Amino acid sequence: MIMLGGHTYEMADNDEPKDPPRRRSNRQEPPTAEFEIVIAEGAEGEALARRQAEVLWEVTKWQASRQQQPPGT
Repeated sequence: MIMLGGHTYEMADNDEPKDPPRRRSNRQEPPTAEFEIVIAEGAEGEALARRQAEVLWEVTKWQASRQQQPPGT
């Protein structure tokens, strides 16, 4: 689960974020995000760091692809 801008994004079975319903907002506040900090060391820490980097990269690519789509799609 990922939280961005006060919205929760569930992950699909293939570890990709599910598309939330599109809503237009006129609010002027900056977006918010929540995250959990986990401290891990050694091999466990390295594995966690790799997985987090993979997930952040996938979310970044997904978000970029969503911004390139014409409105209403």
